[in-house]
Amino acid sequence: KKTGPWIYNLCNRQTTAEAIGITVNSKAANINIPPITVNAHMDKDTNNPPNPMIIYASVSQGLMPVKGAKVTAIIESATGRVSTVELLDNGAGADIVKNDGVYSRYFTDFTDKGRYSLKVRVESDDNKSQLVVPKNRALYVPGYIENGMIHMNPTRPEVKDEDLSLGAFSRTSSGGSFILESAPSSSQPDVYKPEKIMDLEANIEDQMITLTWTATGDDLDKGNASRYDLRMSTDLKGLRENFINATQVNISSLTPQEAGFIETFSFAPENVVIENGTVLFFAIVAIDKVSQKSDPSNIAQAALFVPPTPAPTTTTAQEATTTKPILTHPKTNVSNSLNITDMTLIVCSAAVIISIIISITLCIVSCLKKRKDPELRL
Repeated sequence: KKTGPWIYNLCNRQTTAEAIGITVNSKAANINIPPITVNAHMDKDTNNPPNPMIIYASVSQGLMPVKGAKVTAIIESATGRVSTVELLDNGAGADIVKNDGVYSRYFTDFTDKGRYSLKVRVESDDNKSQLVVPKNRALYVPGYIENGMIHMNPTRPEVKDEDLSLGAFSRTSSGGSFILESAPSSSQPDVYKPEKIMDLEANIEDQMITLTWTATGDDLDKGNASRYDLRMSTDLKGLRENFINATQVNISSLTPQEAGFIETFSFAPENVVIENGTVLFFAIVAIDKVSQKSDPSNIAQAALFVPPTPAPTTTTAQEATTTKPILTHPKTNVSNSLNITDMTLIVCSAAVIISIIISITLCIVSCLKKRKDPELRL
């Protein structure tokens, strides 16, 4: 079958409007590729206002999460009133971990007592949806030595984003239902404070400090906060335990955006000299229109460390010259190299030579005596 979007057109030939329900079931186009699935649910089965509900939707393909999808929750009350909530996977508000394939959001739009049903629709957001490769925590070893030889392991494969991109797709999943045991008050005050900011980050660049975080809402993670309260300190413990007494940073020029958007704020501290070794800590609080404050955010650290410049090294011509080793032949020690057999042969040879010399000498002496005495010759 053909993959991709399918379009159905229905024509009502009657003169009055009619309600039609359509159910579409699909299966994977390739048995070797697992389909994209959606699992939706609420955090509890029963609730009483003003306690909020949390909607969860897990989007995955096999064991790999899907990020960048457009996920919309549709909640319908027993009286037929429909509310829509866009679920986010940004690690802020009701969402715990960013880009883990679990989309979530708070739901507080209670109108009637009774049963509420949940349905979740998932679509590719302008073909930006991608698979998330789980992080490999194993240590990569580039090679090893065996019998004095270096053997290199295969290089770690790099996963390219285009290899993980998903095409157009659409999924709808039922998330069951929950029961609201009591009706909300018609004159209910603003009881929801802004949700805690969880991803505050700080950096130092050119004597300026830049902070980034995900905007929270007026009611939990819905709407816009009215203003922010930013604090700074050089004492981590003091900032954590006593936020209100830390140095306040003027952030009135920043107008809070809608929940889920990225906020950025840069400033130059007035009473702090940024130099090598400077360490500053920051925390922020969101405030709504009735001055309800969120819990202090995570503490972000901004540090400036400049590594020392290494001392210059000079190489002299003598050190740079490569000298060849001179091979010398040691003198042979004859006395040490002679063994007992050699000594015996030398002594015997000397004795023989001496005997020969003595014999020759005696012969010569005898001949001389005979010449001098004629009687001896007769």
